[in-house]
Amino acid sequence: MKLTINSREYYSQVYISTISATLCSAILFMSMSWTNAQTTIEPNSITLGVDQISAVDEDTILHWGKTRSAFRGGFFRSTDITNNNAGTNSFAYGRESQAAGDQSFSFGSFNKANETGSFALGAQNIVDGSSGFAFGVGNQVNGAQSFTMGNDLISNSIFTIILGHFNVDYTDPPNENDRPLFVLGNGDRGTNRGRSNAITVLNDGRMSLRTRTPESDLHLAHRNNSSFAGFMIQNEEGGMSGNWWRFYTRSLTDELALYNNSFMGGTSAVGEFNTSGSYSGPSDRRLKKDIVDLPYGLKDVLQLAPKRYQFRHVEDRLDIGLVAQDVLEVIPELVSYDEKDDKYMMNYDGFGVLAIKAIQELHDIVQEQNKLIDVLMKKVEELTLSQE
Repeated sequence: MKLTINSREYYSQVYISTISATLCSAILFMSMSWTNAQTTIEPNSITLGVDQISAVDEDTILHWGKTRSAFRGGFFRSTDITNNNAGTNSFAYGRESQAAGDQSFSFGSFNKANETGSFALGAQNIVDGSSGFAFGVGNQVNGAQSFTMGNDLISNSIFTIILGHFNVDYTDPPNENDRPLFVLGNGDRGTNRGRSNAITVLNDGRMSLRTRTPESDLHLAHRNNSSFAGFMIQNEEGGMSGNWWRFYTRSLTDELALYNNSFMGGTSAVGEFNTSGSYSGPSDRRLKKDIVDLPYGLKDVLQLAPKRYQFRHVEDRLDIGLVAQDVLEVIPELVSYDEKDDKYMMNYDGFGVLAIKAIQELHDIVQEQNKLIDVLMKKVEELTLSQE
């Protein structure tokens, strides 16, 4: 003969039976000192604290029913103990807590564990999802096998974990990918913020911070304060003073602003991208010192050697540009060396400034040539007139 055991139901029953036995022993021991305690023994139940269970309005009792193997202890009404509110192998202890689901567990005040395998611990929790779990105060679990821990939380989807307080209420989406997998609520009933989520992770892995609906793999809805809001990445070396970059979207101009700890202590943007993708960097005279004319020009440009090449790590693609070591010998300010990766880097933006200087010098040369041409043309005219 093959014996099949449902592990969830088995361990649930063992867990409830163990707690029931422990509490029964403790309360039975204390009941020995009750001088006026009532004990009611019926064919299928044992009740301490009242003469007749059906007559209970509100009273402190201890009750075990054999038919449903249901245990109740604490301050109850008779309706909290009747078959409608007593699931098979259920356990409820505290003040007017209900365990209506089979293998359900309710501990605390005014809790309701209504579905099979549901757990409600704390106060005023309601679990309407099978194998759902609510721990804290005022939580509502409607999705099967969902877990909430905190205050005033709502879970409407299956397989969802929600922590914190006062998360955003929502309708269970029809698309499985859009269902929340993990939520960290940070709302406040007593402020204008109301219900809100600090973190939301959807079933397909999309994640959002400060918004309930991720629109990309990682979605940050930051506050409107350029002093600290946005997205920051920081090198952990140096602790809180380690090097960092921060990205911030401006509310009025819709520009993406970049901040860095090395530029003005991170209090002013080091660069901005506008909505057409153009980049602007700081160039205010008030931010600069030791300003001199550029010593490079046309002669230096003529020494540069533009090349066509292929990067060793990129197959089947040709590029054009310059070689950093060659430029280093001509204009060293445009070349930097990365000691960690042992490679030379180059500031291609600087060639625009160099081109301006070269064009200005070329313009001067053209102007001088034009003056010479004018003189020569005048002499040609004079010779032509003299020969006539």
